[in-house]
Amino acid sequence: MIEIVMPRLGLNMEKGTIIKWHVKEGDSFRKDDVLCEVESEKSIGDVTADFDGILLRILVKENEEMEVIKPIAEVEKQ
Repeated sequence: MIEIVMPRLGLNMEKGTIIKWHVKEGDSFRKDDVLCEVESEKSIGDVTADFDGILLRILVKENEEMEVIKPIAEVEKQ
């Protein structure tokens, strides 16, 4: 199991909000697929997959806020 973390979209970003999950629990994804969209105070960015895998568990739901570098999902590499 691998944890996906809240990315730091800017130097001063301390927290981000998940706007939308593009993958559901149990879904497969491919490298470079967009897993979710994250909003900071100044911008919106995509969290993309670094490898092929399966989304096991969403830890931070849509419209929830999380500190940067904290886990937002658990995935399995394929």
